Amino acid sequence: MTMAPALIEAARGRFDALIADRGYDSNAIRAAVQTQGAKVVIPSTHSRKTAIPYDRAMEIGFVHPPLGMNLYVIQGVAKEVPIGRVFRGVAPFLASDFLHLLMLIFVPAMVYWLPEVLR
Repeated sequence: MTMAPALIEAARGRFDALIADRGYDSNAIRAAVQTQGAKVVIPSTHSRKTAIPYDRAMEIGFVHPPLGMNLYVIQGVAKEVPIGRVFRGVAPFLASDFLHLLMLIFVPAMVYWLPEVLR
């Protein structure tokens, strides 16, 4: 993670959004991306007192066929695994993401209710 700010700076002006795993959820990385005017799509770590919202729809787009960029990266790393198998492997996670998104759309009160219950 120590190289992330340098990589973000080197890519200045060449991206509109940064999508990353929650392992990259740091204030320094978020600030580096936001100073470039790009959108930060990183889920908050569990250690944050207040979760920082992120664009779940954009996250879905990075794993959704046929343009699921992250799926092609996975297939490039595991060259012996056919791309069709990679697509099938992500299907359960994609289904749960769509279910989550639909719940937020059709039951928006859940956004306020659930945090109150968990306090």
